Parts: sequence; C-alpha cells; structure tokens
Amino acid sequence: VVDAAVPAGLRDGINLNASDPTRATLVLRAPGKSYIWAFGDFSDWEFRPEYVLRRDAAASGGTRWWVELTGLTPGEVVRFQYLVDGVDRISDPYSPLVLHPNDDQFIP
Repeated sequence: VVDAAVPAGLRDGINLNASDPTRATLVLRAPGKSYIWAFGDFSDWEFRPEYVLRRDAAASGGTRWWVELTGLTPGEVVRFQYLVDGVDRISDPYSPLVLHPNDDQFIP
C-alpha cells in the first residue's frame, strides 16, 4: 500500500476529471482497513496492481483511499467494485446507480 494524500478538491465517490474526460478518480472513506483494490470493466474484472488504492491515513474524518482510472471512454458507464482486505466485495456506497443481476428488472 502506498501512502499518499487524496488530491485536493476530490470528494468521496467518483470524481470525473474536468480537463480530461478519459480519467476519473475513485475515493472511498474506509478507516481501519489494510488494503483495498478497485476492479471492474476497466480491469476486465481482474485484480491488477495498478488498481490497489492509495491510502490517506491523515485525512480528516478517517482514512480515505483513492485511485485514478485512465483510458476511460467519455460518457460510458463503468461498472466496478472494491475488494476490502481481500475479503469483502462492495459496490461504491456513493453511487446513485445500483447494479444487481437478480434485481435489475425491478429497479427503475
């Protein structure tokens, strides 16, 4: 895990890069965790070393984790999850989009 401050101005959740629409930064507040991976469409749903989140343990309000995604297609929805401490798979708790293969037909 690399310790690095969350870049200034980023909020928890998905942060689109205003000057480069092919980039976005994911930020997750998760105190007390050892490591977090992001995986999804951008990694072919594989765990790749470039998507291990950086840790900002000095963040006000508790540890924040972050990673920048590159090579995205502007306007395309990117599905992803986090793997926390190698055990818990979670969706982005800040996302307004819910993806669930068994319930999608019932979600407007």
